Order: sequence, then C-alpha cells, then structure tokens
Amino acid sequence: MFNHLATAAATSAILLAGASVDASLVVHYTFDETSGSTAADSAGVAQDGALLNAPTTPHWQPSGGIIGGAYSFAGSSENSAFSANVSTNTGPNGTLAAWLNTNGSGNNVAFSLAVGGSQFSQYIEVSAPSTARLKKRNGGDSTVASTTSVDDNNWHHVAGVFVWDDANGNGQVDVGENSERRIYVNGILESTQAETRSRINPSRIGVGGLVRGNNSSANDPFTGLIDDFGYWDDVVSDQMIALIHGLGRFSGVDLGDSAIDDVLAAWQAGAGNSATAGGEMWVYADGLTGVTGAIGGSVIGGNAFIVLDGNTGAGVALIPEPASLALLVLGGLAAFGWRRND
Repeated sequence: MFNHLATAAATSAILLAGASVDASLVVHYTFDETSGSTAADSAGVAQDGALLNAPTTPHWQPSGGIIGGAYSFAGSSENSAFSANVSTNTGPNGTLAAWLNTNGSGNNVAFSLAVGGSQFSQYIEVSAPSTARLKKRNGGDSTVASTTSVDDNNWHHVAGVFVWDDANGNGQVDVGENSERRIYVNGILESTQAETRSRINPSRIGVGGLVRGNNSSANDPFTGLIDDFGYWDDVVSDQMIALIHGLGRFSGVDLGDSAIDDVLAAWQAGAGNSATAGGEMWVYADGLTGVTGAIGGSVIGGNAFIVLDGNTGAGVALIPEPASLALLVLGGLAAFGWRRND
C-alpha cells in the first residue's frame, strides 16, 4: 500500500494551516434539513435553494445521506428542483460537484447552471448508458461522459469542471486556446473534451433538474438522492476533488469543511506533515498505488489512503487513533501467536 509514514512524534508536531482552495465556493447545500422547502446555503453568500413545484411533504432524508442527510427527488412524477439565482460575478470557469445515488433511467439532470431564460446552460445528467455526462447547450449540445456507471443505487461522487481559456479576449473558442470540460467520478478524472462552444456566464442554478429563467418546475428532473452539493466560481484542482471524495467517504467530511484545505496543505508540505479531518489524522505518504483520486484500505482497518499524485505515488494516509492502533497490534500479535502454535 504505502512505504512511508511519518513517525508518531512528527505527526503530532506539525499541523498546517489551511491552504487556499483554487476557487471560491459560491453555493453549498448540505441537504441536512428535516422539513420545509428551502435548502440552506452554507457557503456564506446566502443563496438558499427554493424547492420549485414542491410536494406537500418534501422528501428530506435526515439520516439517508452519505454525509448526514440528503434529499430524495421523485423525477417526472413531481418535476421538483431546488433553484437559486447566483452571483452576477460568476464567469465561464466553474466547478459543480455532489454525491448522487440513483437507479434512474433517461436523461436525469442532477444539477445545472443556466443563463437567464435562454436555452444556454451547462449541467450534469445521468443518462443512457448509465454514465454521468457533463453537457453544454449553447447553439447546440456538446457532451463529455464518464466511463463509470453511476445508476446502480450506490453513492457516487460526481464533479464537472469548466475551463475557459480566452487568451484572445474575444469571448470565443479559438485554435491554440486550452478551453475544456472535465468529468470526475469518485474523485478520479475520467474524461475531458476540448471546448467548442462560446462562453456562458451563469445566473441561475438548479439541483434536481435543469432550471432556466423563471421556470416554476424542472426540466429533465432527477430521480434519486443528492447530498452535499457545491458550486465554485473557478476551476477546482484534481487534488481537491480527490480529497472531497476521499475524506467524504472515509471521514464524513463535507465539501465546505476547512479540514480539506488542511489535509491538502499537509500533503503539499511533504513528509512528516499531517492534519486532522473528521476527527482522524491524515499524514503525507508515498509509495501509494493508483491514479490521482484513487482510494484504498479502510478506516476500520487503519490503512485508508487517498492518492493525490498518481505519477509519483504520493498522497495521504490515515493514522489510526491510539485505541484502534492498540487493537490492530493485539490482533496482529494474536494472529502471530496462532500461527506459531499451529
């Protein structure tokens, strides 16, 4: 798994302060509510999501999420979605991410960005053949799809990144510019596509469907659970997306937790550095196996890890807390004694 861990003394000596994220978090819905028709925005901008076409009893799932609660969307039977107007200073670069749990078929839009009442939009949907697709609609559709199926009734973390490189300053995509779209599943970059459409500056966000202009309901509504949704106003790095997934799955850390920055900073500082996330200690490690974003091991086994550089095998690994470490040692000694007596 890994061949380098900082010593216990070193890990307790240095806890680095949080590093800046690549982008500002514009909207964050934890979906931890238990009633009502509003998803509170915890990003600090107060862009709460209002539930369009709300059912009489909204489908909050207080203990049904992968991190706390979640919201259960009923698809075309209700055409419901949470929507909010976003800051006018958001530009063509951006990142969308959330945890999805679905077995829905058809074109289920999980979350979207739109420009006023026009057809211009970009969004993530789950569609045949069961993959996550990052789409842009601007004078036609263009799509980049994941390779992993995500409609299997299991939790998957899905993220889409829009990279706009308008080096010529004309608002168009020109030869030599590096504009592209990226789709991630479970922390791993799966596909990219060169941008071919002109820029979109979004003004409205939808979660649970495609929402445009003054729509009172969702188009292509989502069927299933959504948890911990975030929208950033710029490109979020591969390493941050890997940590949002890995620390969410292992430690129950939501995407707005500053502990993600702390763990990233510890990894950037190199050997001997560590940080705490979700009450657990994570330390720089090398010799890890897998691509950037890959995870392995388990918290119970005390050997969880997250790869943050697939080229060098570097990342972060869990340090078991003392009680768990003692149990692991005792278990190892018992197994050793059993083998000797055999």
